[in-house]
Amino acid sequence: METLKMIQARKAVREYSGQISDDQLHQILLAANAAPVGMGRYDDYRLTVIQDADVLSKMTGIYDAPTVIVVSVKVDSASDEISAGTIVHNMELAAED
Repeated sequence: METLKMIQARKAVREYSGQISDDQLHQILLAANAAPVGMGRYDDYRLTVIQDADVLSKMTGIYDAPTVIVVSVKVDSASDEISAGTIVHNMELAAED
């Protein structure tokens, strides 16, 4: 899919058709790791994949998503928040593909 069309077609998803495959998850994580991070401080960021139904049932606002990826960073500056956003954005683009 062309990038601009994919960006324009982006939508919020609140209903899921099932678990993503290991390959799909791998591609999403590769995209996350390819995101630009301020000062190249990749070690300051953590990606946590949650697929355990018991853990997910305790989380609110995820609309019964079968997989959640949490991006964690020690926020020292606004650039850390921006870098976390680039990671999430790359994952969104990869998930759409």
